[in-house]
Amino acid sequence: MRSNTNSLEETEELAGKIAKLLKEKHIAYLIGDLGSGKTTLSKFIAQKLGFTNFKLKSPTYNYIRKYEQDGKKLYHIDLYRIEELDQLLKMEIDEICEEQNAFVLIEWADRIKEKHQSSTTINLSYIDETTRKIEIS
Repeated sequence: MRSNTNSLEETEELAGKIAKLLKEKHIAYLIGDLGSGKTTLSKFIAQKLGFTNFKLKSPTYNYIRKYEQDGKKLYHIDLYRIEELDQLLKMEIDEICEEQNAFVLIEWADRIKEKHQSSTTINLSYIDETTRKIEIS
C-alpha cells in the first residue's frame, strides 16, 4: 500500500489502517530519514491500538519504552543512536518481538538486518512541510 498524507488528520487516518494490520502482524518497522514522521505516526498507531492513557514519548535516549494498558503491551523502540546492533540489544529486541499480546513499533528499523516474519515495514519520506509519502509492505 502506498499513500501520501498531506495533514496530521490524514496521517492519523492511515494509522488506523496500519493498526488493523498490526492486529495480525504485531511488529512495525518504521524506516525514514530524520523528520519524515516516524514518531508522529507511531503515536497515532498507539492511539488506534487503544493505548490512550499516556502520551507516547520518543525513546531516543532509552532505546526501548514499554507501555501497558488493558492487558496489552506496546514496545516503542528507537534505534536512532545505534549505528549497529550489539548482540545484547539484538537479543532483547528478539525477545520482545516474541512476546504474546504485545505490539512492537521500531523506529530506524533499517539498522536491523533480519526482520521477523510477523512484521510490517513502513517506509516514510519527507516531501514538504505537510506532505509525507508512506509505503507499507
